[in-house]
Amino acid sequence: MRRIIHGQVIASTALDSHGERLSRDAIETLFRQLPEVSFSFRNHDTSVGPVCRGFNKRLQELPSGEVAIALDLEVLDEEAFKTAGGFSIAFTNRTIRFGSDPAVKVLVNPRQFPFEQVAQEIGRLLPLGESVDVTERIEKAGVLDAAIIVVAFVAGGIAKGFFSKVGGELFDYLKKRRTGSPPVEPTIHLQTTVEVRKRPVVLLLVADPATPPWDLARADVDAIASQVEALAETTNLQRVVGIVRPGPTIELRLLVSTEGTIIRR
Repeated sequence: MRRIIHGQVIASTALDSHGERLSRDAIETLFRQLPEVSFSFRNHDTSVGPVCRGFNKRLQELPSGEVAIALDLEVLDEEAFKTAGGFSIAFTNRTIRFGSDPAVKVLVNPRQFPFEQVAQEIGRLLPLGESVDVTERIEKAGVLDAAIIVVAFVAGGIAKGFFSKVGGELFDYLKKRRTGSPPVEPTIHLQTTVEVRKRPVVLLLVADPATPPWDLARADVDAIASQVEALAETTNLQRVVGIVRPGPTIELRLLVSTEGTIIRR
């Protein structure tokens, strides 16, 4: 039986361990973005197995007058949970939009990259008629060991067209945005939602550092979705993780059920 922690506060308007304080508006935004069932990952790296699963979310007024988000936690990986120190939160904040109704969003952590500068430089890559959102992804963690830039997109023809025209230049630019001391090359995650057995499943593709930017732009998401559907005959999936190798080829690495169980490594 997995351990359950009831009433765990995961964020509040009180001063946190980073010396930062979230506003009431930020807490309410995070609460709205938090799904009814959510997963937490070590160091916000969603390409590995989840650490814990949160459910029964609620917004609470604390006796101190602060506002907090609490939920119940099911611990999925005890060792990782001890290391992580609890449920790690992340939420999106400001967005700078180029064009109209974009099918692609680039999520950037402003603790690691100069957000407005990155947004404007991405905007300058766009040919006439193409659109993209560049969005802040606020990640609350004591130490961010890795720099991850997420490129989220709507599966379909619009996103394919975008990647065929802009993808190579975009991924080349992102790979060169080094951060930290010593500076490291960011890991690029391609994220979308696909339908498997009439259920939405998160598909996350991690770029192998050796994969050229133009190969990454040509990754065949439709083919991997069909492969996942064939593998998941009787299991309700929440997340599928693959890695994009040079070629490009996509190698499945991880399948996670809606309960947080790792089905395949």
